[in-house]
This record gives sequence, C-alpha cells and structure tokens, in this order.
Amino acid sequence: MTEMTVPWQKTLASWWESYVRRFWGRDEETDYHVRLKVAHTARVRNIARQLMHPRELPAQELALVDVAALLHDVGRFPQYWQYRTFRDLLSVDHADLGAKTLDEEGVWQWLPPEAAVVLRQAVVWHNKRALPPEAAGAAWLPAQVVRDADKLDIFDMLTTDKEYRMPPTDGISQAGGVSEEIADMVAAGRLGLPAQVKTAADQQAFRISWVYDLNTVEAVRYVDRAGFLPLMLAALPEGEAKVRIGQAVEACVKRRLATEA
Repeated sequence: MTEMTVPWQKTLASWWESYVRRFWGRDEETDYHVRLKVAHTARVRNIARQLMHPRELPAQELALVDVAALLHDVGRFPQYWQYRTFRDLLSVDHADLGAKTLDEEGVWQWLPPEAAVVLRQAVVWHNKRALPPEAAGAAWLPAQVVRDADKLDIFDMLTTDKEYRMPPTDGISQAGGVSEEIADMVAAGRLGLPAQVKTAADQQAFRISWVYDLNTVEAVRYVDRAGFLPLMLAALPEGEAKVRIGQAVEACVKRRLATEA
C-alpha cells in the first residue's frame, strides 16, 4: 500500500515530507520529538498496510487508507513546536489541529473533493473517544483503520525493548496504582477517560482499554499474534485491579476472535 498507486497519494507524501522539514533544527529536544512522530507515522502506515493486505481492495481505497495514516498525526508537529508537549490535555487536541493545519496548507486542492472529505474526517476522528454516527460510507474504512493502526503502534511502543519504546508522559506521576474509578470502567468493558488518568498505572489501564475500540478483526488478530496484552498487563501493579482488568480485556479478545473468525 505504500507504493504510490494514485497520483494525489504521491503529492500528499511529498507535501508531508516538506512540511515536517520545517520543524527540524530548533533544538535537540524538539528534534527528538519530531523524530518520534516521523517514525511513528511510518510504522502506522506499515501497520495499516498489513491490516488491509488480506482484503485485496481497489487502489483508490488503499490510497485513502495510506494517506489517512500518513496525515493522522500531522498536528503533532505544530503542537510540540508551540506547547512543547504531546499531551492534549496540557495543550490542544492534536487531531483538530492537524485538520486545521491541512486546511491552512491548502492540501485538499490536490485531491478529488470526495477524497478530501474522507481524509479530513479520518484525521479529525483518529483520536476521538469513538467514531461519530456520521462515520459511514466512504469515510468508514480509512477512519477505522487509522484508529486501529495508531493504537497497535502505541501497544508496540509500550511493550518493545527497542529504541522507540514509549517515553514517560508529561504531567503524569510515575508513583501510585490504578484508581478504582478507571479500574471499574475498564473491568466493565468500557473505555477509560483521559481525565481519569493521574498516574502511570492509570495511563496503562487507560491504554489497555483501547482493545475495546479496535474496529477491524484484523487488528484484534494483530493484538493476539503480537502478544501485546500479557506484556501490557504485566506493567500494571499487582492487585485486584490488575486481575479484573486482565480478565475483561482477555475475554473481549477471545470473544471477538471466536465470533469474527
């Protein structure tokens, strides 16, 4: 899918590379964070390709998924430049900023109108708590896949021992356990809320709950094959909350693998 099979796919990729170059060279800390998001974007595109490979979709649909993955985090670059953080609660919603950036850069002029609408929606929706009711039709697949691929790369970042391992988050205490509030939500099969996250353990439980929001069965299979859940659960403090959360998310994965085989 990363092959440039549609003309505007190559145009958008060239623009993205040019845009990102604007954010290099201010200082070492900024360069480090730019590198993080450049590498993350490349991995998300690759994961999206893997998820869609079994479907044998037309070139136009594959191009929409690929470019959605390419553009999904474009707001991260101006976000860090202005606020020096990637934490939306301390700055601005990076997906909304991404869509605003793409509007201001005039990138939609290079695409068919219907493709521009689909891609803008995929960028705006990629980090929201859930896809909105209007996420249907042509917008459905790119929005679903970019959300899934984004989460899968974050799962990898949380569990890998490679250089791209997830760094600590700004404003999150490394001490303390999982709060009862977030443990109850995740154990009940619901997504955690960002506002509930006060400690690194809360944040881990919150991210584990993203398993409930995987849209495609290919993404669920990816989680199972990669062994993400045992590794992410191992990072939670020992106790009742860990047991309850583990039972709920593992049951969710098993159920989906059984019903969507």
